[in-house]
Amino acid sequence: VNWYADGAATNLLATGTSFVTPLLNASTTYYAQSIYDFPILNGGPIDNNFGVGSYFQGDRYLIFDNYKSSTLKSVLVYAGSDGYRTIELRNSSNAVLSDTTVYIPFSPNGFRVNLNFILPIQNNLQLGVNAANADLYRTSSGAVFPYSISDIVSVTGTDASAGYYYFFYDWEVQTEACVSVIATVEAVINSSFVSNQSISICSGDSVLVGVNYYAVTGNYTDSLTTSFGCDSIVNTQLTVNQSASFNQQVNICEGAVFQVGNNIYNTPGIYIDTIQLLNSCDSIISTTIDVSYIDVVINWSNNQLAGDVITGIATSYLWNTGETTQTISPMSPGIYWLIVSDINNCNSDTVLYNYTSTDIFNELNNSITIFPNPTEGLVTISFESIGNSDFKISILNVLSEVIFEEKLMQFSGFYQKKINLDK
Repeated sequence: VNWYADGAATNLLATGTSFVTPLLNASTTYYAQSIYDFPILNGGPIDNNFGVGSYFQGDRYLIFDNYKSSTLKSVLVYAGSDGYRTIELRNSSNAVLSDTTVYIPFSPNGFRVNLNFILPIQNNLQLGVNAANADLYRTSSGAVFPYSISDIVSVTGTDASAGYYYFFYDWEVQTEACVSVIATVEAVINSSFVSNQSISICSGDSVLVGVNYYAVTGNYTDSLTTSFGCDSIVNTQLTVNQSASFNQQVNICEGAVFQVGNNIYNTPGIYIDTIQLLNSCDSIISTTIDVSYIDVVINWSNNQLAGDVITGIATSYLWNTGETTQTISPMSPGIYWLIVSDINNCNSDTVLYNYTSTDIFNELNNSITIFPNPTEGLVTISFESIGNSDFKISILNVLSEVIFEEKLMQFSGFYQKKINLDK
């Protein structure tokens, strides 16, 4: 890791995994950059002993592919005489990318030449000398291509016949270093400070400030040491809230629910719940629940519809006619409904009654009178209809012959008529 005084990484201060700053009186910003250097890898024939060969005066070259940004650090050569040689890195079009001129002494046992050529990611690169009379050793048989250096470089051949290998043995190659982004590192100078805090707790709880516990409402001052070794004064205003408990009586209608905290109840009983108040302290609530239920039916009695309560105590009635009495006198056939409420304003289910002509007939049958009966000829017929209905009055003799008939359309009220059966 390199440590710098500036964000442009131009003023290097130190190298290492940690950095000891000089004496600081104020917070200071430093910059760090991590660099990972990949190991140097060797490849190609390690020496010239794998086949026959000789010193060569021409300017042949090796051909290779480079797959990663890397550096050709050095090669091993064998020289037949002392002298300067210029070694060139060229692309596939013979254009020189890098070169170096180095003095190479007579070296039958080999001489390592430092090149430090930056290799581009290309195929068919060339490594050779710039002129004839190089007097460098080359192998003339036994070369088997390719020679791969990990997954970085592959030496694929020469510009000569098969089996030849020219000049450059035991390559040293290094992949380009991995460099991180520049990170900002703050050296912070902490100072002593005073802080104020307001804390609320519930009765029976306590609060810890430093090494002191407090459980009574009041103001407290503590002197602490921060993790940086600096003094810290903490002023605490403590409030102790009391818990609460109470009872409640609740009446609900059947089918309704009552919620206490997160619990929902719909049956009679006594329930105990613990909930948190606004001050976050526990509250014990005892709830007694009664369930009101009212059940009613409609009966036909004495020419009236009556709402008869089976279960519960009724306090009000509501018919679909708008009437609010327990009994009503229906005016015409049809569906009649009733809702009954009890003292807790709980409503019954809506009950229905289908008032039909049969009920009207039964009503009429109960109210019709014929007198005198038996008769010597003169008879009086009377009845009362409380609803508008169609009637046909027929009198038949013992031979089932009609001797009197009258039709009444949509009649309601009291009917009375004297009829002479002798005519």
